[in-house]
Amino acid sequence: PHLITLGNHLNSVWAQVLPHLIALGTQMYSVWAQVAPHVNAFGGYISAQCAALQPFLATMVAHASESVQQMIAAAGPVVESLYPHLEAVTTQLFHVWSVLLTVVDTWIQALPEF
Repeated sequence: PHLITLGNHLNSVWAQVLPHLIALGTQMYSVWAQVAPHVNAFGGYISAQCAALQPFLATMVAHASESVQQMIAAAGPVVESLYPHLEAVTTQLFHVWSVLLTVVDTWIQALPEF
């Protein structure tokens, strides 16, 4: 009997709520019908602006690429002139690292065993 009473109560509540849900859905559809043309027009406007900007952006990218290539070309001789110095510094750093490892290894071997 309790389940039947609960079922009847839920059915009664549903019967009261359903017309409000239908009215809300209808109202939302009506609002969307009024707003949709504006949303579509704005989307078209944005699309047109993007299409208008595309050639400008392509030109900007081409100029930026050209500038980067010019900087690389200008830096090439400078980098080439620094290469022997960089090689010498790298060799010195490797030598210092090797000496440091030898010192640490010697120190570790000198530690007393436990």
